[in-house]
Formats: sequence, structure tokens, C-alpha cells
Amino acid sequence: PIQPMNYVTPALKMLMLISWLLLPLATNAQVTTPTLESGLRFVSKDTTFSYRVNPVLQNQLIFTDTEAHSPEFLVKNRRTRFYVTGFVIDPRLTYKIQLRFESNNQNLYDAALKFQVNPKLSIWFGQETLPAARSQLVSLKYLQFVDRSIVHSIFDLQKDLGLWAFYKTKLGTSELRISSALSNGEGIFRGANTQGYSYTGRVDWLPLGTFIKGGDIKGSDVQREPMPKLALGVAYNFNDEANANRGQRGAVFPNELTTDISTLYLDGMFKYQGWSIMGEWIVRTTKDPILEAEIPVFDGHGYSIQGGYLLDNNVELALRLAVTEPNISIQDKMNTVEEYTFGLNKYIAQYSLKIQGDVSYRLSTGIEASHSIQSRLQITINF
Repeated sequence: PIQPMNYVTPALKMLMLISWLLLPLATNAQVTTPTLESGLRFVSKDTTFSYRVNPVLQNQLIFTDTEAHSPEFLVKNRRTRFYVTGFVIDPRLTYKIQLRFESNNQNLYDAALKFQVNPKLSIWFGQETLPAARSQLVSLKYLQFVDRSIVHSIFDLQKDLGLWAFYKTKLGTSELRISSALSNGEGIFRGANTQGYSYTGRVDWLPLGTFIKGGDIKGSDVQREPMPKLALGVAYNFNDEANANRGQRGAVFPNELTTDISTLYLDGMFKYQGWSIMGEWIVRTTKDPILEAEIPVFDGHGYSIQGGYLLDNNVELALRLAVTEPNISIQDKMNTVEEYTFGLNKYIAQYSLKIQGDVSYRLSTGIEASHSIQSRLQITINF
């Protein structure tokens, strides 16, 4: 089985990063003129390899007021990432590496090789994001709010180790995309596969043509689509004999217990002249949601809808509603949660430099009723 790559120590990761940055000095590589969001790109003189480094930094101020605790104020580094991409020998053979340097979470987050078989078909191998929820496919640099919703925190699969295949084709003026993955099912932090595998498939249809600069997986309409654009997606994941309560994520069951988990995703994105709307509906089922009393599987559904409008001064107003609701079989174990969020964003240099603020009201009902208010301010630098 494929082994996870989170064993790389922070010191080794830093050494690797410094080595990449100094490599052009030793090889007399060609350095392209950097621009915002393009990163630093180097190509060897004989054009047999290249790499590009894109740092991303997100710092936050957070104020939280709950019933159970006194108000709290927190300053944190939410994300510090280094993306390294390039090709080796053949421009069709590319690689992708993502390093995380947050204080509480340091690991090798992406590590994948891609071979472009032809203009329509590509194959990936390694550690990568599963093609499931649209909210996860929207990279952290392109989020419309300070962070993703509570629906994402419950249902998303995030990353795994395995094989991916991506296919796209034109259907008249529309485009059809098909993604699939066969992976360990253990995520990237829990060790090698010990039971069954995970099977993921996703289909996207863009009936009005493609978005500018991949806008179907970017939160806001920063490009101000001149014509209406729509993306519709459906995805499904089956995790055979999962040993954690969220499949690739979550708490691990004791005594080598496992259960099968199925998750269905329906989503869409619409953009037009600064307006943007994204919605998701997700349902998860399992053959045994209370396999372990203290670690129930979230057997239920969730949905979120968000939208915003980008003003002429590049200030955006945004709203989001997110709801997670457990099925009756586990309502004595988990709450129904509603979250209402208002966002205010300023795009100084599109996604390369932006300031985001949001205020959320969260209401939990069920076994432990509660409510809370949270305000967040975040600065993102991406170059």
C-alpha cells in the first residue's frame, strides 16, 4: 500500500524548501520575471526541468462569544503554505507539492505527479485532494469568506493517497469534466491502508462554457464574467471499511472496528458581472452510524448556499447559510447546527492581496442546545 508522507520533519521540509530556492544559483537556471500570483519560476538552461514557488500567508484576528465561556480574542496564523510545481524532462510530466507550516499543523500536504496523456486526459499519482465537494476544490487562496462552512467541516474528504484520472471534452459550447480516484481511504495522517479502499467519482457540466481563469472553483467573481456562466456538479464517494467516523478524517474507531460510509454531493456555481452564487447539498449514509457509542458517524445531510456582489471599488458584500442535520438514528448523539455569515471583502490586488472580514451566528439544537457569535478579520498574501 501507498505510505503517507507526513513523516517529513519541519526541519527537513525547511531544508527542502531552501534547496529549491537556491537550486537556480547552482544551475544557472533561467528565472522568469515574477508577477503577483505567478510566484517565482525557474527553468533549467537545457529546459529539462522547471519549478515554481508560490507562498501563501493568512493571518487572522478572531473574537468569539459563546454561552459556555467568556468572550475570547485570538490572533493566529491560520495558514502558511508553500506551493511548488513544475515539470521534469517532458512538459507533460509535472509535479505538485504543498508544504504546510502552521504552528499546530506542519506536514507535507500535497505530493503528486501528473502525466498529461493528451489534451483531454490526465493521470495523477500520489497525495492529492479528492474530487468530491466543490467547497474543497476551491483553494484556500480563493475563498469568498475567511474560511469554509460547517458543512465542509463535517462532510468533506479532503486529501488521500492513490490514483486520479481527469477527463474533459467539449459538447458544443459547453464542457463536460469527469474526475475519478482510487485511494487508500485513510486520509494522509493515519498510516497505510489497513482495510478497504475509497472510490470517488465526480462529473461537472459547464453548459454556458468555461469560466475566466477557472472561476468555477473560485469563490468570488473577481474577473467579472461578461456573460452568465454556470457550473453544475455531482460527486459520490464510497469508503469501504472505513476505520474513522468521517472516512478519510475524524476520530479512529477502537479495536480495529470499521464501517462502510457513502457520501453524495450535489453542487453548483453561477457568476455574472460581479455576482456569484455557490450552493452545495450533501448526504452521508452508513450501515452502522453508532458502531462505537463515543465516536458516532455523522449519518445525515447538510447544505450551504452563499453569494456575493463585487462593487466597482473591489469591495464585496457576501452572505452564507450553512446547515448540518443528523438523521433520526443519531439525533441523541449529534446536534442540528445552523450558521449564518455576513462577509465584507476588499480585493486590493485580486486574490494576491485581500482583506476579509466576516461575522457568524451559530445555533445548535438537539442534545446540547447553544449559540455563539464569532467575528474574524483575515489578511491574505499570495504571490
